[in-house]
Amino acid sequence: MRTSQRIYDAMLNEAGQAYWSGDLDQGEAHWKEAERFRRRMMVDGTPLNVDAFVMRRRNEALGTWRLAQLAEAERALEEKRFDRARILAEQVLVRFPEDEQALGLSVAGRIGPLYEKGRVAHQQGRVRDAYQAYQQVLDLDPDHQAHDDLHQLVEGARYTMAYVIAPPDDPSLLRSRAGSPAAAIEALIVRKMLASDDPFLVVVERNDASVLYEEQARAMAGTYKQGTYAEAGGLLGADYLMTGQLLRYDEGIGRSLEMKLQVLEVSSGRLLMSELIHLDKGDLMRGGSVREQFIDLAGERAAQAFQRFDPYAR
Repeated sequence: MRTSQRIYDAMLNEAGQAYWSGDLDQGEAHWKEAERFRRRMMVDGTPLNVDAFVMRRRNEALGTWRLAQLAEAERALEEKRFDRARILAEQVLVRFPEDEQALGLSVAGRIGPLYEKGRVAHQQGRVRDAYQAYQQVLDLDPDHQAHDDLHQLVEGARYTMAYVIAPPDDPSLLRSRAGSPAAAIEALIVRKMLASDDPFLVVVERNDASVLYEEQARAMAGTYKQGTYAEAGGLLGADYLMTGQLLRYDEGIGRSLEMKLQVLEVSSGRLLMSELIHLDKGDLMRGGSVREQFIDLAGERAAQAFQRFDPYAR
């Protein structure tokens, strides 16, 4: 046992000399070697005594190193050298996993580039990029300043959209709102728009029946023009107006549906998007209701088309 203790003391002495000289890495290497030896002796039934002086010297060396690391990490963070701050903090966490200051600096080092990215995108009007960056920041720190920036971004970049049925060239396709396939497709599109997770989109719902009947009457009279749509969008309080016009609808032998989709900018009346949906019997499943399938498929494709529209992507 005395021989084992002398060997162990010699190992600790080497560690202590390294700590004293300021070589923490070398000191830790000798310390770990000594600890491995001590554990082997314990397994063999030979307990060894730890030199309290070397233990104290080790703790002092580690404490001095920790303070220096954290001070440098703080400076790096102030100078916006975020990666350097994170690396320094994470080195501390290897030796002090529960160190709250190091944990905070590590998170701040990861947050810094994301927050800067969000601020730059915000200033440049790239609202989607800014939103994503701010959200990533808040995933790491829910109490970060990015919370207020995100609120300001969303409030300033919100846009409103409304959907209206455009009059078909064949008035028979617009019989009554209750029975019109266009009305059923509209309801499906609006439901999907309301379920959208777009933080900037506000869907304007039209609940005033008298206005709807007036629109239908004007459609039957053929008095709508593109400018009229834009005007209607303004009355609805929308920034953008989506329209769907049935061009063809046949549940019989022909079994086909064609629908034109458009998006108009209300303030200028400009046409921003136009797409055509075409469905035929090849899109239908056997045994189901032709009408229900046409409505579901047209509504789904129309909703997807409108979701691809992004005023901030132009």
